[in-house]
Amino acid sequence: MFRLAYAFGYGTLGRLALRAYLATLGSDKVGFTVTDRDAQGQPVYVGGVRGIVERNAVRYTFAVQAFLETRALPPAERFEASLERWFELTERFPRQLHEVERADYLADKRRERENQHALQRAIDRGEAGAAAARGARVRRGAGGA
Repeated sequence: MFRLAYAFGYGTLGRLALRAYLATLGSDKVGFTVTDRDAQGQPVYVGGVRGIVERNAVRYTFAVQAFLETRALPPAERFEASLERWFELTERFPRQLHEVERADYLADKRRERENQHALQRAIDRGEAGAAAARGARVRRGAGGA
């Protein structure tokens, strides 16, 4: 058993960005706490910053769970298995956690991992500056993923 604590802080620029996100892309995002029931008796979930915090806390918890559940596998199988398991866990709560389709998620994570390995190889060869520049280009090219 473990306990997960979560906290965050932000300045003026962060507050403005958060407001913009919640007014646009994040306007329909909800957390897990039921705050009310609608006229049809369906749950109304918390939104706003609390919804963001709840979604992130659950994602992190699922990441730890997926990691722990795949530790007994051979090392070569762990990465893929943990990705698959994390996605399975998040799909149990599609209203709160569904962001992308499984194939897109897996492709993004595989690409991110390969980019990290390429950057580490460059650093190991003493090409840290070049690696950082390539990393910036890779991140921008992948849509900031």
